[in-house]
Amino acid sequence: MEIQALQSRVEELDASHRENERIAADLDEILAAAARMKHLAVAFDDKIVRQMIACVKVISGEKLLVIFKSGLEREVGII
Repeated sequence: MEIQALQSRVEELDASHRENERIAADLDEILAAAARMKHLAVAFDDKIVRQMIACVKVISGEKLLVIFKSGLEREVGII
């Protein structure tokens, strides 16, 4: 039973590692896209936002949770 429990734990860790690698690759893609857009005029572009962000949730009157399509989540303060 101990061997099975350890094998199960190894499988869980492998799955977690693969998910982390996928998220890191998605983040690299987002950062590369942002770097390519650096030379463009700074203005809100609804099309770009819709390509990168899945949704935005209000946490409180001072915080938002931005969820990217890659699955990455980022809590941001409202200025």
